[in-house]
Amino acid sequence: MTERAANIRMQAWVLAIGALLMAVKFLAWRITHSNAVLSDALESIVNVAAGAFALFSLMVAAKPRDREHPYGHGKAEFISALVEGSLVTVAGIFIIYKAIEAWIAGVQVHELGQGTALVAATGVVNLVLGLLLRSRGRRTHSMALEGGGTHLLSDAWSSAALVTGLLVIHFTGQ
Repeated sequence: MTERAANIRMQAWVLAIGALLMAVKFLAWRITHSNAVLSDALESIVNVAAGAFALFSLMVAAKPRDREHPYGHGKAEFISALVEGSLVTVAGIFIIYKAIEAWIAGVQVHELGQGTALVAATGVVNLVLGLLLRSRGRRTHSMALEGGGTHLLSDAWSSAALVTGLLVIHFTGQ
């Protein structure tokens, strides 16, 4: 298997796992009714969209040179990294909006133990995937994989912050 084919295969796995993690986060939201968990779940939609775009860009970048592209199609990965960064920015703005909205409304949350465990598990998976993806991206000089890995690592950190907040609410009742 070529290096590019291996990158495509890895991104396909990351996309499939990302879709599963998205479903788990929406389940955690249904259990807890927490807007913070909902924001995390909605951000997972960005992960899946960015993952699909990265997979597409890796497939385009793997195409051989042709008359219209005498230097190949490798720049498709650059566009993927740019799109992913833009999606993360938009998701961040939305999450800040939802957090302020929830803070003002004072939403009541439920079943924090189960929801926190689910969010923590998704965070650990994102941490592992992010490290693997970023490492492979650096090793193979794939901007799409490296950008995706960095995105997943930022998701792992935001999940850690969310878990911390949920634990504070769970133990203090506030």
